[in-house]
Amino acid sequence: MKITYEEVGEKIRALIEMNRTIEHLRFAEKIAYAAMAASVITLNAAGARIAKKVIDGIRTTRKILRARQQWLIQSANLKLFRTRSQVFHRLRGASRTLGLVEREIVPGFSLPVRVAIRKADQDRELPKYELMPDFERRQKMELKWQSRYRKADGKGRSRDPRGANEEDGWKIAKATWPESCGMTLENLGTAEKPRFQARPTQDKYFWKR
Repeated sequence: MKITYEEVGEKIRALIEMNRTIEHLRFAEKIAYAAMAASVITLNAAGARIAKKVIDGIRTTRKILRARQQWLIQSANLKLFRTRSQVFHRLRGASRTLGLVEREIVPGFSLPVRVAIRKADQDRELPKYELMPDFERRQKMELKWQSRYRKADGKGRSRDPRGANEEDGWKIAKATWPESCGMTLENLGTAEKPRFQARPTQDKYFWKR
């Protein structure tokens, strides 16, 4: 699970570091438009053609970069969703019979399931991205659960097909084990050049792999 979370961090890092490329592209675009304007004013047809080719190339590059941005965001969100699903499945698998006692674990999640980033400017075609304020807290995935116990023979469970007393055989334990576990991404770099490390924020039980 920790490895998957660090893979999410790598995608966020790649997304943020694209900002530098976007800045260079915007600067080149301004120069190209200025060259186009100058060629039109001076009736320089050859210069105008060259400037147009440069502008067309920049537009194509913008589309390619935008597609990569979207892929990084979507794939990171998908990994977060899968991580949550994997932990949920692993937690369900922890429900078992312990001697004369049968244990059921009832999990619950607190969000987020999405990367904690936002657009850094108003460019609709190719925006820059930045980490959201309080990134570590927003990126935290937390798992909480309750353990329920009953006799392994299932006595107390109603045979009523409507399941009216289905819960009679279960009792909520006064203590849970462990109460929760959580993971977040810690930025060891800077806002412009992030370097992430997955860090458990609570019990490490479900985050060992």
